[in-house]
Amino acid sequence: MSNPEACGSIRFSVSPAEGGPIAIALSGRSAWMLNHLIEAGLMGITAADHPGARIAAYVHKLKRRGIPISTALEANRGGWTGTHARYRLACAAPRVPA
Repeated sequence: MSNPEACGSIRFSVSPAEGGPIAIALSGRSAWMLNHLIEAGLMGITAADHPGARIAAYVHKLKRRGIPISTALEANRGGWTGTHARYRLACAAPRVPA
């Protein structure tokens, strides 16, 4: 699901490490971001994977909703100095049928 406008309200069952699963309804870019994190699996995503999208802001919103997402800093490749973040979903979060 690449089009954020196509993301109506989508329900997910998020299973954090502590406690039982929680049902979360997301829409817009939050739903779009969680879908991409689910699809990326262990590879995770970086801002370079989605140029122009405010990946860090969307991840921050998801974390505030209680969705565990890990952040790993990686060295930039090529001629670029510095680091970038790679985000990975740190729990199961299947979609719940409507």
